[in-house]
Amino acid sequence: FALLRSTPLTSDQLKEVIDNLTAKGSPAAADGVIDGNEIAGQIAELTHRDPGPENVRRVAATLAAAGWPLAGIDVSEV
Repeated sequence: FALLRSTPLTSDQLKEVIDNLTAKGSPAAADGVIDGNEIAGQIAELTHRDPGPENVRRVAATLAAAGWPLAGIDVSEV
């Protein structure tokens, strides 16, 4: 979560997004790969606004650091 401090999401909101993405049986984790659209969808659903590419990259970086395979997300800028 330290990577995500500069987002407008609270720590609880970030945890909820990641928990939703990684929950057993979640659509995002069903194929074992989480993509940027799935991350953006979870953030938008929680906040009811466009997550912006910087928030998607930050969440993706956290997931990647925890070992989750990601599809089509460049986290090198984070």
